[in-house]
Amino acid sequence: MTEMRLLVTGVDAQGRSCVVEETRFDPASPYERQLLLELDAHWPSRPPGRGEWKDLAVLPGGLRWQVSRWAPNNEWGMHYTDTIDLELVVQGSVEVLLDDGDHRLAPGDCVIMNGVDHGWRVGPEGCTVLITILGTAPPS
Repeated sequence: MTEMRLLVTGVDAQGRSCVVEETRFDPASPYERQLLLELDAHWPSRPPGRGEWKDLAVLPGGLRWQVSRWAPNNEWGMHYTDTIDLELVVQGSVEVLLDDGDHRLAPGDCVIMNGVDHGWRVGPEGCTVLITILGTAPPS
């Protein structure tokens, strides 16, 4: 595996979903650990989304950890959640669809989805994603 990427989502001044930060790192570097996210009890605030609301049934302060296998060429339209999702692509590829465009993720790439409007388009080989879901209060 060569370079890995971390995308962090948020909203711009017009309330559109976008990538607010992109970090690239080399997993073969001499560092023993790459910090991807550190949160205290204060979750990032965000406005309500404009897409369809999806209830992931994770209560505020709750946590779910799962592996998801997404079928080839599957697609989910724009939606938002009341969660922060930490997603790591393990196998295959997927595009994150945001208001600022599509962002392709390959094995080793990860995204912090801060409950903003987003969609997914799975690559032709399918995709396996490791997901940690943190429940937050609904957007204000």
